Amino acid sequence: MDIKVGTLCGLMLLSLGVVGCGGGGSSSSGVVASSPATEDPGPVVYTAPQTLDFEDGALPEGLAGDFELNELHVPVGSFYSLSSPALGDGESACSDVTVTGMNVLAFDYKVSTENGDDYFQVYVDDALVLEASGEVDWTRFSHHVDNAGESVVKWCYEKAVGVHSGLDAVFVDNIALSSINTVGPFNF
Repeated sequence: MDIKVGTLCGLMLLSLGVVGCGGGGSSSSGVVASSPATEDPGPVVYTAPQTLDFEDGALPEGLAGDFELNELHVPVGSFYSLSSPALGDGESACSDVTVTGMNVLAFDYKVSTENGDDYFQVYVDDALVLEASGEVDWTRFSHHVDNAGESVVKWCYEKAVGVHSGLDAVFVDNIALSSINTVGPFNF
């Protein structure tokens, strides 16, 4: 089967509710060429509600940073997760996504690091909302976001100097960027 990358990109983004993949023609490698720099629309900003689960085996266009796809350490029912890259002593890695209209952030995470020295940290608009260290098996985290405007969610892993423990990695999957109207049901 012959699928052009530009068509696949458009289908992925439409399924996420995002419009546009860049313009231009295609190159000899089959990758759609981007528009000239003067027409750059800027970073992709998702509008809640959105779910990022990586099950198509590709990183979403709006996810920026160092984290990468992983097939070995995934929650039950998943084939892929997002993972921190291999880090040396004293290094850190982060990935982030920008979203508008988000009132609730939820995701699954796993931590396998040196307890008390290496840290998985999650920020919403530069405010720390989660910090974990040591061995934490797949756990669901959710956080109410006060700002329903544009927010940046950032996942980071910081590796200390010295001892290596566990997998020296963190994993994220099933990211839900929700508006308050999509969370429920509510019983009053």
